[in-house]
Amino acid sequence: LDRFAAMCRREGFSVVNSPSDSYLLAVWEPEHYEGTLGLFSHLDVVAAGNDWDITAPFSPLIMNDFLFGRGVSDDKSGAVISLYILKMVRDLNLAVKSRVLLFAGINEESGMVDMDDFVKEQPIPDFSLVLDTAFPLYHGNKSILTYRIRFSTPFEEILSFSGGLPSGGAVAGQADAELPDSDDLYESLTQKTTDRLHLMREHGHIILHADGVSTHGALPEGSLNAGYLLADALADCPVLCQHDRAIMKKVKEMLGRYYGEFWGIEHTDDFGKTTCVCTYFTIIDGQLNLSFNVRFGWKQTAEKIKTAVRRTAEDCGCTVSDMVIKQGYYISPDNPYVTALLDEYRNYTGNMSAKGVLNAGGTYARKLSGKGVETGTWLWRRPAPPLKPGHGHVHQPDEFIDIDGFTGAAELNARMLFRADRVLHGEREHSDE
Repeated sequence: LDRFAAMCRREGFSVVNSPSDSYLLAVWEPEHYEGTLGLFSHLDVVAAGNDWDITAPFSPLIMNDFLFGRGVSDDKSGAVISLYILKMVRDLNLAVKSRVLLFAGINEESGMVDMDDFVKEQPIPDFSLVLDTAFPLYHGNKSILTYRIRFSTPFEEILSFSGGLPSGGAVAGQADAELPDSDDLYESLTQKTTDRLHLMREHGHIILHADGVSTHGALPEGSLNAGYLLADALADCPVLCQHDRAIMKKVKEMLGRYYGEFWGIEHTDDFGKTTCVCTYFTIIDGQLNLSFNVRFGWKQTAEKIKTAVRRTAEDCGCTVSDMVIKQGYYISPDNPYVTALLDEYRNYTGNMSAKGVLNAGGTYARKLSGKGVETGTWLWRRPAPPLKPGHGHVHQPDEFIDIDGFTGAAELNARMLFRADRVLHGEREHSDE
């Protein structure tokens, strides 16, 4: 936050930090303005992980006109574009009648306390672009339910079973189980090893390591939970005690699919399918704890999901805790801002059939009371670089962005802001100005 504040000041903009130091504001104002338009982005990132191939996560690298590094796509690029847009409006003397407010926060990935602070301390802009998703634009978010389950009885032989990241934003991509060393157990597990499941002996213990395929928790298609790989091997290990095998069988069932089938919460609506993924697991006081992330649309209620989860957990001998709801949002595709900004996208790209999209993920837009949509920070202008499955995109190792697509996105977002200004002031005709 301090570094970005310095960047804004370097470019000649005044900066105000929130009383809680959870966000900053930079502003451009014409001499006489009416209304406020917002540009929202976040500077925080998900945990980097350790499975990077192209570069270390916080050692950005340009290679073949792609930029690699944690946050280059999600969402430091949104903050940089927002600053570029302030400069464009000022330096090109664009005929914008509104005040333009830049917001940069540092808690988007782990609770959005920064936005809670903002809506308490500041008026919500008349309309905003949240530069944190993709094009053409997104006009709705799924709601999110997170919860934790704990098995009521401790393991008898398994010493540790851990994987994923506590931030809870992605399918668990790596995991480890630790067991007492014995020749019979080692021999049995050796038969389970694959290119994704590795067996080691260290310090008098057996270590079983799994390499899954991590994806954003909202987009689990193509993922492979590393915890599932461990549970699959251990549930069918005849040398392991029956008690621990029974727990592993349940974990295998929980983690084997990602549309909520195990929990009885399958549902499909305008937002697509409800998803349910395990993002983190560990042993506490001998008992296995697993954290889940559910994304659901506007025609499914949180209370019904909670009831189904509690009932299923009880049937498995588990308790449920830490249930937290993040409410989604939905703006009609007929909203004048949505129709105008889509028109701007179509004219800029030539894709005249483009339509607005509903987002399985979650952004600051959910906190703006229906006064904002989500846009992207780069345009797909060429094929992605060849990377391993589970690498390259948001919340994944080797996160990257197309530099040419990034600069194109900066121009397109500026045009969208200019068009939103016209809508705010009752001028809805298209202009090339």
